[in-house]
Amino acid sequence: MTTLFRNGLSVPHDVSVVGFDDAPAVRYALVPLTTVSYPIETISRHVVEFTQSRLKGYDGPPRTVVVQSELVTRSSTAPP
Repeated sequence: MTTLFRNGLSVPHDVSVVGFDDAPAVRYALVPLTTVSYPIETISRHVVEFTQSRLKGYDGPPRTVVVQSELVTRSSTAPP
């Protein structure tokens, strides 16, 4: 967003900006960043479980887990 401001563009008037990870600092930016938040604890738990099962000898097909993410709308995006 700093680069946009330096080039004379306004967020969100000229450009909407969306991030991904919902880092705590983005809530307190000059223009709070709209972001996608995902359940890092759930993802981490699955990674550990899958890694442990491989270490214990699991040799089956790859496994997939679907986790729910959430769009957190803040001031960096304009309405469609």
